[in-house]
Amino acid sequence: MQKNYLNVAVSTAVSLILSTLMALAAGGPNMMRNRVIEKRIDSLLSIMTVEEKLGQLNQKTASWDEKNNDRVLTKEEHERVKRGDVGSFQRHPV
Repeated sequence: MQKNYLNVAVSTAVSLILSTLMALAAGGPNMMRNRVIEKRIDSLLSIMTVEEKLGQLNQKTASWDEKNNDRVLTKEEHERVKRGDVGSFQRHPV
C-alpha cells in the first residue's frame, strides 16, 4: 500500500517537473525577458519599506482643476507620493 503512494508521489513529481520544463522551453525569449523583469521587481521590493509597500495599495482621488477640466496634484499630494503614502490617484473629479 505504501509503495502505491510512493509511486503516485514520484509520478506526480516527474509530471510537474516535465510540464515545467516544457513550459520553459515554449517560453523562449519571452521567458528570459520575464525573468529579467521579475528580478527587477524583486530587487525593488527588497529595498522598499513595509510602509512604502502599504502605501502602494492606496488609491486616492486627485484634486480637480475646474478651469482645465483635469486633475491636478496639490503640494500636499506631491509630498504624499514622495513619501510613498499613495500608490496612485484616480482621474475622476470629487
